[in-house]
Amino acid sequence: MFDFGAPWRGSLARYHFRHSVVGEASNGSGGYWVLRSNGSVVNFGTPWLGSPVSRDLTSPAVAIVATPDGGGYWVVTAAGNVFNYGDAKWFGSLARLHPAAPVVDFTPTADGAGYWLATSAGNVSNYGSAVWRGSEGGRHIGTSVVGIVRN
Repeated sequence: MFDFGAPWRGSLARYHFRHSVVGEASNGSGGYWVLRSNGSVVNFGTPWLGSPVSRDLTSPAVAIVATPDGGGYWVVTAAGNVFNYGDAKWFGSLARLHPAAPVVDFTPTADGAGYWLATSAGNVSNYGSAVWRGSEGGRHIGTSVVGIVRN
């Protein structure tokens, strides 16, 4: 048995789902949420706050990120939809702009008052209090971007 300091609350390993697990978010108090590509969110040791699975998603879910205080989360799709649950605030999304490349990741500001979305082509979009610092979009970067990290 391994103990990495986080309590084990359960997993989806014994289930055989058609939709793969694409993300996990911790509430900071030992509980976590697991996201599947169809938008289904499963909770372990923390309250279930909602899920976009019932919205007939037009693209797969790609990321789930907890708010800084762990009281909510955002779910993001490849088309750029942003869904907010609990104390997560919605500031906008790329979906209405129909991005040419799929959204691959999402990161909130330290205070949760904004966020950035990144596409596989390197485009970065900012919302709320998130400051735009540039992006790799429009340049030939030779590979796909797979994530974004806040400093």
